[in-house]
Amino acid sequence: MTGRTLPWIVCSLAALGLSVLWFGRTPLFGDEIGYSYTAAGWIAEHSMAPVPAGEGRGEQGMGHPALFFWLWAALMRLFGDTLATARILPTIAAAFALAGTWRLGREMGGSGETGAMAALGLLASPLFLAQAFRAMPESAHMAAVAWAFVFFIGKRRISAVLAVSAAVVFRYQGIFLVPAFLAADLLRTRRFSPKLLIWLAPGLVPLITGLLNHLVNGYFFFPTYLGASSPELQPDWLPCRIRLFAGHLLGEDFRWFPVSVALAAVFSKTLKKPAPWMVAALSLPALLYPASRLSAIAGFSVLCCVPMLQRRSVPSPGTAAALAFIAINTAFHVLIVAFAPDPGLNLFRYIIGSYPPLMALLAAGTALAGKSVSRPVWAVFLIASLSCIGAVRYPWQPDASVAGLLEARAVRRAVAAVQNPVLPDRRQMMLPALGYVNSPKPFTPGDTIHLVVTTADRFQSHRLFPEGYVPTGRLGFLWKHRGLTVEALEAVRE
Repeated sequence: MTGRTLPWIVCSLAALGLSVLWFGRTPLFGDEIGYSYTAAGWIAEHSMAPVPAGEGRGEQGMGHPALFFWLWAALMRLFGDTLATARILPTIAAAFALAGTWRLGREMGGSGETGAMAALGLLASPLFLAQAFRAMPESAHMAAVAWAFVFFIGKRRISAVLAVSAAVVFRYQGIFLVPAFLAADLLRTRRFSPKLLIWLAPGLVPLITGLLNHLVNGYFFFPTYLGASSPELQPDWLPCRIRLFAGHLLGEDFRWFPVSVALAAVFSKTLKKPAPWMVAALSLPALLYPASRLSAIAGFSVLCCVPMLQRRSVPSPGTAAALAFIAINTAFHVLIVAFAPDPGLNLFRYIIGSYPPLMALLAAGTALAGKSVSRPVWAVFLIASLSCIGAVRYPWQPDASVAGLLEARAVRRAVAAVQNPVLPDRRQMMLPALGYVNSPKPFTPGDTIHLVVTTADRFQSHRLFPEGYVPTGRLGFLWKHRGLTVEALEAVRE
């Protein structure tokens, strides 16, 4: 077994195991149903149309590039519209994301151990576990980002451009790789060449997608992204959003610990000081003052930059590209509300593409301190990060945490406990493919049905009751799980 084969075997087994054992009975929910499933279903039912153009909610795929939905639709036609079919693409993509992060960590850190650390860091991240196996393009986006960096560092420019294009196809945030790689390539070549213009090619993806949507659906960008009917910004919106996204990426789920150690190791390497002493010195503020972790990390970064500027040293092109991509991706989602102030634009999954290069940077950075430091640091970090699974929840985005998945399972159990279950404004949830019921439950006018309501998320709103039904009585609690209360309401047709 070669060093190139082992990561693929380990990552494939990890992805398959998690998909089957963890996600096998977790129903689709949130945006999986809101537009991913509905767009794929519409494509499958309309002769594999290249652009989703339905009139129902989500049947246009929110204006996103349609490749993921089209591939899912093809799988539906091949293997049937089932919950297992919905997990095929995310599982394959998750394996590629983990293997790509492993390879990227090895390229940046110079050893297989740093690659394994980077992959384990990604695997232990609660956001990765919550998002990577969902029937949405997030894991495919992460995989394309990771391999784009691998190809860039390996000076395989054409392959890197294709990978960047794939990242943009699966999530528009992949376009931020273009300025990152272009600037890093200029840093590497030290001169401009017309060959560098090839990095602009991925920009054709949103252009072509927009033109197709304009021809078929009548818009270039989906109206939501233009901030239609949005609330006014609060005076402190900028620092709040910096803490939201930068704080999550660099400080949440105990990532502040390897971030601090990596910065300390880089600082000690630059000053040629003993790494363990510097690690202890620069990690201390983060340990003592949790509320100021982001400020401490910002201060550490400045400390690292000062001696580098004095010595006129620059990071490697791969490191520079990774830092630039993470910074641009984060800054965009901090500032986007200035022109599209939609409250829905605060989801952590929008910056999930930054996870592979971040983990590779952290693994390579901590490795500079030596194995006697990096190994215990990563052991503590992995255990601490895994401890957050099921404990961290985000009320405004219940589908962005493992706790949200546990809630979805609770809903499924509650639905299975009643007869003729219906969920608010989600008639599609009656389909076996979504994992809520074993068979459709037809009903006729006058039938008494049970309406299941989750009181911990947006399904609580009265306007989301199924059309033609009104709640008439409360039957009591069916399930209570981690703060989630699922109620059964008796409802009759008006």
